[in-house]
Amino acid sequence: MTRVLRFKNFGVYVADARGEPHQMPHAHIKERGRGICSVNLFTLTPLQRGIELPAELVKELKDHQPELLEEWERLNPDERG
Repeated sequence: MTRVLRFKNFGVYVADARGEPHQMPHAHIKERGRGICSVNLFTLTPLQRGIELPAELVKELKDHQPELLEEWERLNPDERG
């Protein structure tokens, strides 16, 4: 898993998900090393219901969305969401 973004207490990671069923481009959000949720890299919304990310983190994700998608493509060249 590669950390692509660090923002305050949050880390945003992209993993190699090849071979896992029905994987869409996504990133894992951790706060101080503790997993919070995964987010869809196209919509930047949490994949789990009932999770709301801080607005400033969502803005940071938007600002870095191209880099996040690029890392997904690099790690998962055969997976298409």
